[in-house]
Amino acid sequence: LGGANIIRDASGRLTGVDDGWLNQGESTVRSVIYNMRYRFDASDIPFVNLGDRWGTFEARVSATQMLEMSLQRYNANSGHPFAGIRVDGLGNRNSAAFWRPYNAL
Repeated sequence: LGGANIIRDASGRLTGVDDGWLNQGESTVRSVIYNMRYRFDASDIPFVNLGDRWGTFEARVSATQMLEMSLQRYNANSGHPFAGIRVDGLGNRNSAAFWRPYNAL
């Protein structure tokens, strides 16, 4: 069941479930979000006499840079054989996108 270890006695009776995700480990995500906005009135467009009838125009650009995305399933002091191992997942997302994620800006 989702990576859990089912523990049974000699007769096959269920005696316990060892789920490594329960109250152990940690997930760490650090990112930087860049955002830029430019707004201007239609009357400010040079060489075109639009007046104030067209209102304002606005352009926005936003980007996110992932600095860290890691997972540690078992705490270092949990006694599990895989305790303290941290898996770096940066760059392993967006696999369904049409482009590869670019991590180094």
